[in-house]
Amino acid sequence: MSKTYHIYAKGTPLYWNLEEEEFSIRWRELTAMVGLMKTEYSIEDLDYEEVSDMKNEGSLSYTEHSY
Repeated sequence: MSKTYHIYAKGTPLYWNLEEEEFSIRWRELTAMVGLMKTEYSIEDLDYEEVSDMKNEGSLSYTEHSY
């Protein structure tokens, strides 16, 4: 089973289909930027979705995680 991630800010997709390593990098960057820089976004505006590809069952499983 492989996992990919989608990252959103205020419900708008910023990144999608990121592998776990790339997701970790982008998530850290975004949370640091929002925390340090004056932007229209706050940490609470960021969230992500974990998508699991269940190849054995032939379906996709979606699990949403909010920050």
